[in-house]
Order: sequence, then structure tokens, then C-alpha cells
Amino acid sequence: MDALAGLYRSLPTGRRVLVLLDDSADTEQVHPCCPVSPGSPALVTSRNRLPNLIASGADPLPLELPHPGRPRFARPASRL
Repeated sequence: MDALAGLYRSLPTGRRVLVLLDDSADTEQVHPCCPVSPGSPALVTSRNRLPNLIASGADPLPLELPHPGRPRFARPASRL
């Protein structure tokens, strides 16, 4: 597994990439997948709080629950 993680981290060297990690279980699952190239962010979603990730310098983006009376979409999908 360490060899695969090393290969994954070396492939984008010198390139800017965006990594999306959806429904991450914990910080230990996230760190090996984060890009090391400068200017390459990772967007991590999780159902759990990840305080160790915040301690490592991540910026949390809290999500507000939608108001029940507010439509989720401004216009019907058929118009998109």
C-alpha cells in the first residue's frame, strides 16, 4: 500500500491538481491522498468532524441545513 501511495503522490509532481475526497472516515484516510504539489488543494467531505485535519491547517467550511420552506433549486432541472 505504501508503494501505491508513493506512486499516487509522485504522478502529479509539477502539475496543479484538485483532489476530491468524498465521505472520508478519518484523518488517517485523508493524509495519504492529499496532493503535495504547491497550489494543489484537496476538498474533503465527511460525516464526521476531523479535528486533526483542521489542526494540520485545513479550513473547515460549515454547511447549513436547507430551510424546509426554501426551494433547493432556483429553477426546474428541465430548464438547465
